[in-house]
Amino acid sequence: MKIKLIEVPLIINILLVVSALALQIYDGYVIAENNILKKESEEVKERTEKIIGDIIHGADLSVRGFALTKNQKLAEPLAIILTKKDSIYKGIYALLRKHDYPAIADFQKLKVVVDDYLAFSNQLIAIAERGDMVTFDRYLSEDRGFAVWKQYQSFYEPLFAFEDRLIESATNNYANATKANEILQWLVVLISVPSTFFVIRQLRRESKARTQVLASIEKSNRELVFDPGVSNSKEETDSTLYTFIDLFRRANEFVGAITNEDYEKDWEGLTEQNKTLNENNLAGRLTIMRNHLKNLRTRENQRAWVNEGLTQFSDLIRRNNTKLDVLSFNALSFLCKHLNMQQGAIFIKNLAEGEVYLEMTACYAFGRKKYFDKRIEVGEGIVGQIFLEGNTQELTDIPKNYIHISSGLGEALPTYIIATPLKYDDKIEGVIELASFHRLHKFQIDFIEKCGSLIASAKIGNDAMMITERLLADSQAITREFHERESSMKQTIEELHSALEELKKGRQVN
Repeated sequence: MKIKLIEVPLIINILLVVSALALQIYDGYVIAENNILKKESEEVKERTEKIIGDIIHGADLSVRGFALTKNQKLAEPLAIILTKKDSIYKGIYALLRKHDYPAIADFQKLKVVVDDYLAFSNQLIAIAERGDMVTFDRYLSEDRGFAVWKQYQSFYEPLFAFEDRLIESATNNYANATKANEILQWLVVLISVPSTFFVIRQLRRESKARTQVLASIEKSNRELVFDPGVSNSKEETDSTLYTFIDLFRRANEFVGAITNEDYEKDWEGLTEQNKTLNENNLAGRLTIMRNHLKNLRTRENQRAWVNEGLTQFSDLIRRNNTKLDVLSFNALSFLCKHLNMQQGAIFIKNLAEGEVYLEMTACYAFGRKKYFDKRIEVGEGIVGQIFLEGNTQELTDIPKNYIHISSGLGEALPTYIIATPLKYDDKIEGVIELASFHRLHKFQIDFIEKCGSLIASAKIGNDAMMITERLLADSQAITREFHERESSMKQTIEELHSALEELKKGRQVN
């Protein structure tokens, strides 16, 4: 009977530990589900924005560019859009069904409007191919894209609000689970403390039973909570109950730190030597969960850093896309400061008398604008090779005299160089080269490549705008010449008419 009285509190404590572990695992599941839902909601928004950003705007630019230049390559984006739009639709529709979106019928209406606009865009290109610009201008002035935008707006506003509510609900579920976990922790403490003293009192009455119970608790501690990896002496075995309480203190402090998002705290006593022994107990699994949450936060911080940087960079491109040299320097200056790079340069593809080469349009070092007139041939050196191959390259073994970083303290050879092509839709418009004393992470390299794509897109848009302006200037010159000739002809006719009147008057006199 005495042994059973001792076993009861031990079983209760073990059940509480298992319950706490199960709740921690459930918290991890809630966190994972919350992140999946957030990622899916962001994907819904991103794919929805592609409808207006990639499909509608892309079709509009393709139609206008083809109408101005009659260049078949400018009509190709519309054909690409027609092949890719269904995959965008399917992705959005699958996520909407998964999230049980109640107004999914609005998406079908939007598809119809978008498809009609794409068909209308195809019709405009066919009209432009025939050279019937009067009909083209008349159809274009109808501004059918406004109706598409209104339908899109009525679809995305309630959709985005719905996705935000899903995220809020998942976050609340996580908060409730965390609160329940805290209550269980206090319950563990409140129940384990008196039960522990009860076990101590019973063990003092029977030495043999006490030894057996202490051995059982010691085993449970090692298997379920924490194993220090060293054997206890008889004196240390007598303090097993206090160790048991201390383990709960460690667990409470460790879980409390995780709850407060302090992912740098380690389980007290866990070392590389006893790490293997604690892989499947509370200390090990809580540590694994801590590491998982830490990695999630790191990735989230990296994602936020990239998104914030891309937002600022996109705004910079939008404000400086009229002059290529100003755009190049401002973009380069932003990247060097944002990435803490000591030096950089941007090389833009140039055409001179049919010859392709790379021209340095911006050079930046330690916060100062540099002025160099540098030309690099395609395939020449690292920059020319990157332009030719179209892949990012990192250098850590820098050749001597390749580049030096200057400062107020002197000059030093950089330990790291990265060169990235300015590529948009597999079309390379230049190369950006950055140098520093530290190596970049993968997410930072991805950020540079995305920024390079934005620069390339701006350069392509700038070239298209220059072509448009040149065509407009030519058209205006032809119009002026026509008016001048018309005026001259009118004057000649008037002079002939006056001469004829004089001739008639002369004949009447005779």
